[in-house]
Amino acid sequence: MGSVGVVGAGAVGQAVATTLVASGICERLLVVSRTPDRAVALVADLDDMRQSTASPVQPEARRVADLIGCHAVVVAARASFTNTRATDVRMGGAVANGPVIRTLGTALLFPRIDPATVPALVDGERTLGESDFMSGATEDRYPDHFGLAHGIDGGGSDLARATVAEHLAALPHHQVVLGHDVTANADFLAKLADHL
Repeated sequence: MGSVGVVGAGAVGQAVATTLVASGICERLLVVSRTPDRAVALVADLDDMRQSTASPVQPEARRVADLIGCHAVVVAARASFTNTRATDVRMGGAVANGPVIRTLGTALLFPRIDPATVPALVDGERTLGESDFMSGATEDRYPDHFGLAHGIDGGGSDLARATVAEHLAALPHHQVVLGHDVTANADFLAKLADHL
C-alpha cells in the first residue's frame, strides 16, 4: 500500500500511527493535526521508531489537502471540548466532533472497485447506512491487539451513529467507481477534488 493519512495527533492518532509504522503496511504515513506542532512532534517520534525498528514506513507531517490520493485516511480528530455527559459519553464526542469532520471534507465519496474499469463518477444517491459503521458484529475486522477496547462496541450507540450520519449528510455525496490502476485512481480523485 502506498500512502495512509492520519488526521489527528492525539492519543488515538498516536496509537494508529504507531501501529502503522510498526506493521510496515504502507510506504508513507501522512500525519495531519489542527495543531501543526503536534503533527511535527508525532512524526519525529515515529521517525525515531522507524529507524530503530527498520520500518519501511516514512512518516511526514502534512496538510489536509495532501491526503488526496492516499489509499486510506484514518480520521482520529478531536475537537477541543469538555465532555459533561454522565451517560452515553460518546454522544458528547459525536456532537463536538461532527463539525470538525464536516470541515475536513468537502465531499463524501462512496467508492466501488471494479478491476476492469476506468475511474469515473457514478449516477445515483447513496447515504450512510448501518454497514458503514463499525460495530460489535464487525469488530473482528479490527482486532484489539493492545487490549484497549475492553469489550466496548466500537460503533457507539444508535444515537451516536445517527448524529454522525446527520453531520456527514450535510456534505455533497458522490459515488465513484475505481479500478486497480492506482495511478489512474489517484489522478481521477485529484481532478475530482479540484471540482468539489
